[in-house]
Amino acid sequence: MRTGRPIETALARYESKDPAPVVPGPLGAHSWQPMSYSSEHGLVYIPVNDLGFKYKSPETFEHKELATNYGIDLVAAALPQDPEIKKAILNTVRGKLIAWDPVQQKQVWSVERPGPWNGGVLSTAGNLVFEGTASATFEAYRANSGEKLWSFAAQTGVMAGPVSYKVNGEQYVAVLAGWGGVFPLATGEVSFKSGRVRNISRMLVFKLGGKASLPPLLEAEGPPLNPPPATASAVEVRNGERLYQRYCSACHGDVAIGGGVLPDLRYSPTLTTEQWFYITLDGGLRQNGMVAFGKELSRKDAADIRAYVILRANQGKAEGEAAEKVSPSPSR
Repeated sequence: MRTGRPIETALARYESKDPAPVVPGPLGAHSWQPMSYSSEHGLVYIPVNDLGFKYKSPETFEHKELATNYGIDLVAAALPQDPEIKKAILNTVRGKLIAWDPVQQKQVWSVERPGPWNGGVLSTAGNLVFEGTASATFEAYRANSGEKLWSFAAQTGVMAGPVSYKVNGEQYVAVLAGWGGVFPLATGEVSFKSGRVRNISRMLVFKLGGKASLPPLLEAEGPPLNPPPATASAVEVRNGERLYQRYCSACHGDVAIGGGVLPDLRYSPTLTTEQWFYITLDGGLRQNGMVAFGKELSRKDAADIRAYVILRANQGKAEGEAAEKVSPSPSR
């Protein structure tokens, strides 16, 4: 009380060798996406994130200017690649829109979402609740009962909070659409729970009787996953994994799987060229926001990170080929 500084509990260190996952995880049960309050019904409408995280203190920690400094062992926290364990974990990841009575302290109604990181909420005097979703829709519900009234295919994730306004006596509802933020950037495969959402940034505006429609969504087929052979030693790959998780995963995705916002490094053509070192160490893509890590990473470090990404790319290719054998694509 004298200094105002928090008193840290020993439990905050997550020092056990195999700590249990904590729910909610870093996204929080509710993150920045705005909730809404209806004075008519006395309800709060909350976009809920329901996913955990395995917090574990690293064996050693050193603050780095260019790395993430969470004080968490990000290798231990990574999504396990054992198929059964991964499936079990992903089955626990979901989202909700809930209507909450703050006086009675109870949920009145809820809408289940396939994944978290859905949009902010707008409630209106017309007994409506609007919310965009990570599944690329924009929807309206009855504020008192949760009955779904309308849905619009937005072609991209909708995370922002809608607004309502009038012009010359005509009411509009507008929302900024686009997929991004820390969830698809950092969590990689976990962010696919709502589908492989593309980022198409635009402002969507609606009114009663509106006739406009979005242009058709063009199919986007990425390049095949065709990496060079994985030839690095286990020691090099382990070091690369440790460095990737701390320096790269926050933008390019957990365990080297991109969430669809920034490039998935497993597909990078620089896996076989000197460009890899020019970009990672010297800032070859600094103008695009890619940090130059040469102050803290050596050429050997960058090579080990690349070795880890190559291994993960080969593993992904093998998984894809195995899936095709189980369910082959129809011939064209």
